[in-house]
Amino acid sequence: MSQFMLVLYDTQEMGQKFQNFSPEEMQAAVGKYFAWAESLKSRGIHKGGNKLKDEPGKVMLPASDKPEVVDGPYLETKELVGGYFLIEAADYDEAVKICSDCPQLELGGKIELREIDQVD
Repeated sequence: MSQFMLVLYDTQEMGQKFQNFSPEEMQAAVGKYFAWAESLKSRGIHKGGNKLKDEPGKVMLPASDKPEVVDGPYLETKELVGGYFLIEAADYDEAVKICSDCPQLELGGKIELREIDQVD
């Protein structure tokens, strides 16, 4: 079995939806993520994951003497990483199938799947 990181990208469409959500709608959306994570856990394929804070974070850039640190990457990419999951799957096809009912897609977001390079 391989491990895959599912990087959850929020989009402008998602941001607009969330801005218009009532507290009850927001709670229901968050509940869908928790339920999806629990379904992964119950199948034994959830290996980790968390929501990231709503701040943009920092990016380190190479420099000749001291790395340069700038505020988040989002100015250039216009994308916001909202969180991640680490799952176990036989291959990309199975990982895609596992992601097919993730609430991220229902809410208009994107998921990037990346296989973990298991170097021991």
